[in-house]
Amino acid sequence: MLDLRFIREHPDTVRQALEQKGGVVDLDRLLKLDAERRQRIGEADGLKEKRNRVSEEIGRLKKAGEDGGEAVTEMREVSKRIKELDESIRNLEEG
Repeated sequence: MLDLRFIREHPDTVRQALEQKGGVVDLDRLLKLDAERRQRIGEADGLKEKRNRVSEEIGRLKKAGEDGGEAVTEMREVSKRIKELDESIRNLEEG
């Protein structure tokens, strides 16, 4: 089994080897799904970083007796998007 990183970095070599061995793999689809997965991971990681940063700020606001309601509402939406992304990443990895 080939490492996905190797396939990503050497698609022509892999394609040629598949042809020589008579392998039937939709390499373009594999690479497209990998790119989509990596993009979603990047987006999810960025949102998780934002959630952590804003959560700390909300804690500071509450300790200071201020209202962080708007930030809390925004973080609910961010958390919802993170959950959607994590689920779609899982689906890509499984399928």
